[in-house]
Amino acid sequence: MKLVEKNIVKNVKELTKEHLLWILAANVKGLGDVGVMTLLGYIDTEKVTSAGKAKAYFSITPEHGNLKGQNHKYNHKAKGRLYGIIVKGVIMAKDPLYYRYYLRMKKYYATRKDWVERKDEPAWKSKIDHLAKRKVAALIISHATEVMRQNEGLDISAWKSHHDYNGIPGKTNVLTRIYPTHIFLLSLILRQA
Repeated sequence: MKLVEKNIVKNVKELTKEHLLWILAANVKGLGDVGVMTLLGYIDTEKVTSAGKAKAYFSITPEHGNLKGQNHKYNHKAKGRLYGIIVKGVIMAKDPLYYRYYLRMKKYYATRKDWVERKDEPAWKSKIDHLAKRKVAALIISHATEVMRQNEGLDISAWKSHHDYNGIPGKTNVLTRIYPTHIFLLSLILRQA
């Protein structure tokens, strides 16, 4: 990183040091400063009132396919940074929660009947890998937007009322620290694996 970029990161950290997202980042291997700045820069917590809306903005919902000629309503730069910086960093750093979830999702898709039948297709392994990364991206975005809305005192009931809530269970306030919850989520994932 160049000196100018390092100064920008330093200044942004100083301006946002009280934000709860930094607590999350301190407990997620590979998320890093640039990852937090990406989330802070691209997620508008006033508009993102549910995890689904956040995922749609980053194009990680099922209806956001990439068919040629379609007009997409998501932010291409945000999606690129999500996969290229955040998801890649978390997986490479082997974060205990997200990396384990990534491996579990790879195993799930590789053994799912409809994907097993397509095993002879070109680039089958990379498709399975992408599906798993998409799940990790969705979980990271869900956790990050929930924390960001908590930080601003906004309603997070949409996260908790979702039938497939996989947020920060047992913790109503991130100020109590993320790390114990991180371990709790990991234990849930390991039990399901």
